[in-house]
Amino acid sequence: MIAQTDTFDKIWIRPVQPPTQAARDRVRRLWVGYWAWRLKSEDAAEDMLRPGSNFPPLAQAIQGFHAIFKTGHSYVEEGKGWAFVTAMRFVGVLCAYLKSIGAGIPSQSDRVQIGNAIREWAVVDKLLSTRKREKRYVRREDLALFCGAALKPPTPLRTNWLRLNTIALATLLYATGQRPGCIVLSRGYENTNECLLYKHIEVWITGWKEGEGLEITLFISFVYMKFMRQDDSAQ
Repeated sequence: MIAQTDTFDKIWIRPVQPPTQAARDRVRRLWVGYWAWRLKSEDAAEDMLRPGSNFPPLAQAIQGFHAIFKTGHSYVEEGKGWAFVTAMRFVGVLCAYLKSIGAGIPSQSDRVQIGNAIREWAVVDKLLSTRKREKRYVRREDLALFCGAALKPPTPLRTNWLRLNTIALATLLYATGQRPGCIVLSRGYENTNECLLYKHIEVWITGWKEGEGLEITLFISFVYMKFMRQDDSAQ
């Protein structure tokens, strides 16, 4: 057993979901890319993201954030850098990643200064967009249009079974308000089977309506809702 102790001598990183890991990978790539350019050394940039490394001096860090956010572009407002909320999220993800690997993070007062700088770039300098991406909801008229399109022959759905499944998805989104990733496989979860399955649905025949037929009630267990994928009690 003592000989196996070496297997426990490592940096332990909290397991995260694929979308969170994708966000951390993106942040890491951009942060390393900036410092590799500034330091003229890929190795020196990588050393900044190792256990025990120190966070850059505040002024240099803010300059790095400014370069990254300004050279990007907003998807909600043309002609500007990143959106304000995206920039703030970048800092949060970066700090969470650094903390998870045992690297140095900015102090609380430095975090406040970084946040204030980002607000100034957005509100005063107008370099970052303060617009927010519109939230999309399935309204009744949307449901009618969606189902009508799914039934039209020109719509590239190969089988009638697929058309019915597409209509069922739209109806569930409208009736339950769930996120699409709770029902179908979303990006990052390919080949996991973490979606709504037949075993999560109970079908009850609850009556008969003259002229229409059986009255059917569905009891659905949404297992893979946000923040519940690692909760075994929800399975």
